[in-house]
Amino acid sequence: MSDQPTDPYATHPPAYPPAQPVAPAYAPAPPAAPAHADAVTAYSNPVSAAPISAYPVGGFPAPPTPAPRRTSAWTWVFAGLTVLFLLGAGGLGYVYNEARGAVADQKGQITTLQGKVDSQAKDLTTSDRNLKAAQSDLTDAEDKIEALEACKAAVQKFVDAIDGPDAEGQAAVLEMFRVCESRL
Repeated sequence: MSDQPTDPYATHPPAYPPAQPVAPAYAPAPPAAPAHADAVTAYSNPVSAAPISAYPVGGFPAPPTPAPRRTSAWTWVFAGLTVLFLLGAGGLGYVYNEARGAVADQKGQITTLQGKVDSQAKDLTTSDRNLKAAQSDLTDAEDKIEALEACKAAVQKFVDAIDGPDAEGQAAVLEMFRVCESRL
């Protein structure tokens, strides 16, 4: 093994400042004569170090106490405006929510009424179709009534012709069959 150290800082210590400042070396002050007998008993124990009239070695002085805060008139004005703004925003939010609920209710009513309109439109279409069928049936019935009246007249003409000559009776029979058969 060699005599050289393995640590590179062993021969050259780092150039960092010390962790705490070193207290200045002052000459100790001469002991003062005690003024009273009580002072002698207070210093009867040995003192570890001479008093130093400088900042403490262990830290920095405490920061000064902050000045009391003063409130401005503008602070109260802005606080009042903030309260008014919050109340107004809450009121507008409430009104918006109520209006939104009313709109939803009205949309529901519109949907219900639209369903009724659609249902009644279907009923109306069905009724129109039934009316047209009834009118067609009425027209057909009126045509049958006319046919039956023509047949009735032809039968009456036949009955009247029976008492007459044969040619006239045969013509009335043929006319009766033609009218009654074609119309029925």
